[in-house]
Amino acid sequence: MGTPTHGEVFAKLIEDIAHAQEGCAMLGHLTRAQSSSAKDKALADGWIALSELFKRVNYQVIELAKGKLQ
Repeated sequence: MGTPTHGEVFAKLIEDIAHAQEGCAMLGHLTRAQSSSAKDKALADGWIALSELFKRVNYQVIELAKGKLQ
């Protein structure tokens, strides 16, 4: 295994963040579909909120890589 490059690590990080975002969204939808109480609906909302936060993290990571994050 060779020395990793910035590009390779960046690509993996973006992919990992995308998987985390998709996973949270799926958990939110599955939890909502199986919800039977207000607590379950709140939990589903939490998963969806985390999904949105991962989307924002993805944007921030890209901006940081561009050198534009301030």
